[in-house]
Amino acid sequence: MLEPARGALAALVLLATPLAAQQSPEVVVTSFDDLPRGALRRARVAGARFEAEEGHAEIHAEHHLSPPHSLHLLGGEDRTVELKLDRARDDLDSLSFRAERWTRRDPFAFRVDARVGSAWKTVWTGDATVRIGRFSTPVRVELADAGRVSSLRFVSTAPPESGVLIDDLALLCAAPQEIRSIRQERPTVPILDGGNDPVAVCVVATSGSLEPLSLAALAIDVEGPADVVSVRVDGGGASIPLAAPGSDGLRRIGEPIVLAHGENRILVEGRRHAAFRASDRIAARVVTIRTSRGDDLAVPPLADGTPPQRIGTSVRRGGEDGVHTSRIPALVRTAKGTLIAAFDLRHRGGGDLPGDIDVAVRRSTDGGETFGPTILALDMGAPHEQNGVGDPCLLVDRETDRVFVFGLWSQGNNGWNGSRPGLDPADTGQLVCAWSDNEGRTWSAPRNLTRSMKDPSWRLFLQGPGTGITTSEGVLAIPAQFRDGDGIPHSTVVWSDDRGETWHVGTGARPKTTESSLVELADGSWMLNMRDDRGGSRAVAVTRDRGQTWSEHPTSRSALPEPVCMASLIRCERGRPGAADDLLLFSNPAVPRAPRRQITVRYSADDGATWSEGLLLDEGLSAGYSSLVQVDADTVGILYECSRAHLAFQALPLADILAGGR
Repeated sequence: MLEPARGALAALVLLATPLAAQQSPEVVVTSFDDLPRGALRRARVAGARFEAEEGHAEIHAEHHLSPPHSLHLLGGEDRTVELKLDRARDDLDSLSFRAERWTRRDPFAFRVDARVGSAWKTVWTGDATVRIGRFSTPVRVELADAGRVSSLRFVSTAPPESGVLIDDLALLCAAPQEIRSIRQERPTVPILDGGNDPVAVCVVATSGSLEPLSLAALAIDVEGPADVVSVRVDGGGASIPLAAPGSDGLRRIGEPIVLAHGENRILVEGRRHAAFRASDRIAARVVTIRTSRGDDLAVPPLADGTPPQRIGTSVRRGGEDGVHTSRIPALVRTAKGTLIAAFDLRHRGGGDLPGDIDVAVRRSTDGGETFGPTILALDMGAPHEQNGVGDPCLLVDRETDRVFVFGLWSQGNNGWNGSRPGLDPADTGQLVCAWSDNEGRTWSAPRNLTRSMKDPSWRLFLQGPGTGITTSEGVLAIPAQFRDGDGIPHSTVVWSDDRGETWHVGTGARPKTTESSLVELADGSWMLNMRDDRGGSRAVAVTRDRGQTWSEHPTSRSALPEPVCMASLIRCERGRPGAADDLLLFSNPAVPRAPRRQITVRYSADDGATWSEGLLLDEGLSAGYSSLVQVDADTVGILYECSRAHLAFQALPLADILAGGR
C-alpha cells in the first residue's frame, strides 16, 4: 500500500481505492514467464493466444528483461507471431513492449500489423529504431485510430541464428494512467571512480496510458562518500541531472520522466567522492517521489538487511589512452605486497587475436586503492595489426619474487581459429613469456617457449589466461590449453622445476575444455578447474603427477554454475602454506547460461569438496573474466571485467566472503 507523504487529494483517492476495484485498461499483459520454454506454436494468455508456424518463434530463457522468459522471433525471412484476441476490439489505445535486435548484420526488418476486418495493415515499423542491447528499445504502437482490431502480428526478417527478442508486452484500451505500486531496490554493482553509477532503483508500476504521468522530483538519502547527481530510465535514455534539494527536501529532475504503462525502473545515479577508504560502503534510498500531478508519495523502505554497495577502483575504461578495449585480467601479489594487474590492450577493437593487441600491467602499492601508470609487458613490435600478443597469465616465483607474464603471440592469422599445426610463427600461434625482477616496473624481452613444448600436430598451444602458482615443492606451474589435430580443445598445465629455465607440458585433462585455473591441494595434488564448452558448469580434474594423468573430481560439472567463461581459483592461506584451515576461493559469473552476469566469489573450506552460496559482487552484464589474489591475511582482491568499466578492482574483507555477503 502506498503512503501519501503529503496530503494530495488525488493520492488519497488512489490509495483509498482497492486495486482490484480500479478500472483495468489491460486487454493483454504478459512477460512470457508463464509460457513453456521452447518452440512456440500455440500459447494461451489472458484475453488472447499466440500462434506461430513451426520454426518461426520460441519462448526463450537465456535473455530476458523480466525473468525467466522472453519471446524470440527466430532468424529467417518473414518470421511471424500472431496475437489473436478473444474478441475484436474497437477500444484499443496502444501496444507496448521492449525489443532487442539480435544482430548487426543485414537484412533486418521488423514491423507490427493489425488485422482490421479481413485485411492486415501495418501500424508500426521498427527497422531503424530497434537497437542491439539488453531490450534497450521501448516500443509504443498507437492503435486508437486503427479501427476494430481482431489480431496483431509481429513480423521480422533477420539473418540465420539471430532475430528479435520481445519482453514485457501490454495491449491497452483507453484509460487514464494511475500509479499502482512503488518499490525500491539497491543495485549490486560497485561504485567506481570517474563516472556515475546506479545507487538506487525506484520501480513505479502504472496502469493506463491516457494523460500519462511524469516523475518530476525525488527525495533521496545517501550514507557514505558519494553524491546523487542524476537519474535515467533503465534500458534506454540518457542521464538527466538532478537539482539541489529544495526547501521541501525534493530534488527536481531536469527533464521530467514520462511514465509508461507497466513497470518503470528509474535508476538513481551517484558519483563517488575523491577521498575514500576501500572499506567504505555507500547506502542510498529513495524517500519520496513527486508526480506531474503534484502528488508526493512515500516510497516503501528497503527490506531489512539489504547490504550497502561496495567501492571499487576502475583499472581500465573504454577509450583510455586511446585503447578501444581492455580485457583478460590477471592479478598477483609480490613478496613486498605490490599488486600487479595484467590485461590485454586491444587497441583498435574489442575482438580476440589476431589484431593490434599488447599485454600491459598496472601496479598498486596501497592494496588496490590506486594503480600506477600503464606499462607494456609484452609487445611483439611492427606490423602491429598482424603481430598481436594477448591473454596474459601471471606467475610469481615465491622463492625469488621474479614475476613471469605469459602470452599468446599471433603473427598473422594465428589466433584461436586461424592457427594450424606446426611450430613456426608463420603457421601457428606461439607461447611467449617475459619476466620482471623489479616488481613489474620493467620487463625482459619476450622468450618463445613453443618449440620446447608444443606437439607439432596440435593446431594451437597457449597459456591460461589468469595466474599460476608456486607449489610447496617449489615447482612453478600455470594453467594452459591446446587444440589437438582435430581442433578439439583440452585444458592442461605447464610447469618448471628449475625456476623457469625449462618448462614441461602435461596431457589433456578433459576434451572440450579451455581456460582453466590451477591450485595445489593440501595433499600436494594439483586441481585444475576448467571452462567447459558444454556449458552450464565448470569441469574439475586432479593430478598427482604434474599433469601426466588426471582423475575427474567429484564436483566436476555440478558444483560451480557458469555460462562458458574464464574463472579464477586461488588458495587463501590462513596459516602456514598448505595448512588444514586454508580456503579455496573461486570467482566467476555464477549463472548456468548466457549472458554473463552476477560476478560472485565463493569459498571452500574442504579443498573444493563443497562450496559456499557465494558473495555477489556485480549483478550486471559484463564479459565476465576475473582474477583473485590474497592481499593480506584479512583481505582478498579481485580484478574483473565489470559491468561499469572494462576492468575494475575490489578489495574484499575475507570475513565478508565467509559471511556470504552481508
